[in-house]
Amino acid sequence: MRWGVINTGAPDNPTPNGRFNFNWKEEYRVSSLSPPGEPWEMYWVFNFHDARGIHVHQYPMPTGGPDSHGCVRLIDADAKWVFHWADPWQTTAGGTGIASRRGKIIKQGTTVLVIGEDPVGRPRPFIFKKQYPVLKRVELPNHPYDVPPGTPQQEYFDKLRKAREGAGTSR
Repeated sequence: MRWGVINTGAPDNPTPNGRFNFNWKEEYRVSSLSPPGEPWEMYWVFNFHDARGIHVHQYPMPTGGPDSHGCVRLIDADAKWVFHWADPWQTTAGGTGIASRRGKIIKQGTTVLVIGEDPVGRPRPFIFKKQYPVLKRVELPNHPYDVPPGTPQQEYFDKLRKAREGAGTSR
């Protein structure tokens, strides 16, 4: 188990809640949303919403609350850890980078859960007790499948999984 500080999407570009799977990954990428002449360099990029291009990646943390275009920002050590710990999808195109999108998905990557609500106003990550502050915790579901699918891709794989379970061939 590992926890860390994150930053999610701004109110006008929220990070979607739901259950996802890691897709492709790249150690370094320049954001396609970078303004001209100002490359937004991201390290340890791991995509989990292929249609919207939403990733988990390293990026400087803002101090005023959710601020990305939907991505989940991590500090460098945490982004690097996730990058090396989690598995990407396996496709018929092979590889683990963005070019793997050209193939048919053979196996999904590591499950990603995005749960909870973004704070309204300034984030308040602590509950202040009489003697000391306590970090607020997120309630985790009993099972990852208790979290609704986050994309049509995930809905499709849920149907396949349920069909296999119905046929008695779950993996």
